[in-house]
Amino acid sequence: MSRKLCLAVIAVLAAAHLSCAAQAAPSFLCSGKLSPIETAVCTDPLLGEADMQLASRYRAALDANPGKKDELSNAQRAWLKSRNQTCVGDALNACLLKQYQQRLAELPASPDEDGGANDYALRLKIGSAVYFNQVLLTCNTDNVQLQFPDPNLPMSILANTLQGRGTLSSAWADCPLASGQTIRVKTGNGSPAQAYGRCGGAPETRLSVWVDQRKAISGLAYAETCNEPLLKTMTVRPGGTDYCVLPSAADSSLLNDAPGQASGEGCKHISFNADTPIDTDEYPTKGTARPVLGSLSLVSSKAEVKPLCERLVAANTRYPLSVPADIKTPVWQPTQVTRPSEENDVTLATRGEVDQAQFDLDNSGQVGTVYRLEQDNHYFDGSALAREQPGILTTPFDPHAPEQTLAKGILAFVYQHALVLFEGGHTYLLLDPANRAKDIVLVKPTVDSVQELCVMRRVGETL
Repeated sequence: MSRKLCLAVIAVLAAAHLSCAAQAAPSFLCSGKLSPIETAVCTDPLLGEADMQLASRYRAALDANPGKKDELSNAQRAWLKSRNQTCVGDALNACLLKQYQQRLAELPASPDEDGGANDYALRLKIGSAVYFNQVLLTCNTDNVQLQFPDPNLPMSILANTLQGRGTLSSAWADCPLASGQTIRVKTGNGSPAQAYGRCGGAPETRLSVWVDQRKAISGLAYAETCNEPLLKTMTVRPGGTDYCVLPSAADSSLLNDAPGQASGEGCKHISFNADTPIDTDEYPTKGTARPVLGSLSLVSSKAEVKPLCERLVAANTRYPLSVPADIKTPVWQPTQVTRPSEENDVTLATRGEVDQAQFDLDNSGQVGTVYRLEQDNHYFDGSALAREQPGILTTPFDPHAPEQTLAKGILAFVYQHALVLFEGGHTYLLLDPANRAKDIVLVKPTVDSVQELCVMRRVGETL
C-alpha cells in the first residue's frame, strides 16, 4: 500500500490543498505479547508496509469475489502457516520480506493502491501541490507545473514535505489529468551524498518524467552541487514539455547534453513519443515480485563461496551492511599509539588510535596481531589493515596505490570499508562501498594478493 504523508502547506510558495493520510503500519495492533514474527513486522518499516499492503489486497479480493470467500480464506491461512514455519532464525526479516513478496505477487492490486515502483508514490489531486527536493510541483487540469525555488529561501519554506528514499534520496508524485492520463515526476540526487568534499551532502539533483507509465525524460539535471539551481520552470503535458534554464546556469556542464529543441531564449521543448513501451522497471507487471529497496542481489560468485554469499545477501535488507550473527567476526580493541610527527603522511597511527585483534589476516595459517585504521575524509575514505611487524604503525603509505602499499605489508581499500569475517577456516573481507550505489564485494586476502570472490548489488532507486 502506498505511504501517504501528511503534507505541510507551503503558504509562501503556493496556496495548495494537500491530502493527508496515516503512515503505513502493520494490519494488526503491535501491543501485548508478540511472537518473533509479529515483533519483526512491527519494528521493520518495510515489513509493516508489506503487511498492510497484503491486508488491503486480501480484503479487496474478498470484496471482488464473494463466491470464493472460503477458497481465499483457506489460501491466506495456508500462506500464514507456511510463512511461520519457513521464517525462523537470524535471517528472519529477509525471509519475511521474500514471503510477503511472493504472496503479494499472487493477489491482484486493490483498487485503492497507487501504482509505481515500491508503492511509495504520492498521488495528488487536480489543483493540489507538493514540495520536495527543491521542486514545487502543481497538478493542473491538463499539465504539471514545476518551479525550482531559490535555495536561499528560509528553511521553513524549503523543508521537504516528501522524504527521499534509497541511495539517491528519491521522491516522486503522480498527477492524474482530466484526460485520464497520469504524469509522474521523480526527483533525486545524481549520486549518493558524501560526508566530505565541497557540499558532499548536496550533490546535483535530477528529475525524470513518465507519462502513462512511459518514460519521457530521464535524469535531467535541475540543480548543481550545493543546491545551485539550473532550471527556472518546467511545464509537462502528455505530448511534451517546455523548460527554461536560468541565465546564470547557461554554461553549466550538467546541461551540455540537455534534451530538447530551442523554443526561445534560454528555453527548450521536448516532444514525447507515445509509442515508447511501458517502463517495467518503474511499473512492474502484475504478478511480478517487486525488489525491496535497500536489499541485496548476488551479481556473481565463485562456486566455492556461493552459499556464504547467499547468506550475506539474505541477511541484508537495508543499509548499513551487516554480517549474520552466526558468522564469526574479530573482536577489535582500540589502542592508543603515538601519532607520527609528519602530519602529511598517512600511517596506521595517523589518528593516534588504532584497532587491534588476533586472527590470520592473509590466510597463511599464522594467527597474530592485526591492526586496523578506519578513515572517512576526502583523501582517504576506507580501511587499512596490517599484520604486526616492526615499524608497521609508522610506515607511510599511499592508500591510492594499493599494490605499493601491499608491498609494505598493508592492505588498503579506498572508498571501501572492510568488514572482517571468518568462515570454513578462512578469513574474508566484505568491502562496503562509501558510495552506496557501488557494488559490495567479498574478497579473500593472501600474502601477496586479494582475490575477488563474489559481487553483490544493493537495490536502489533509479531516475
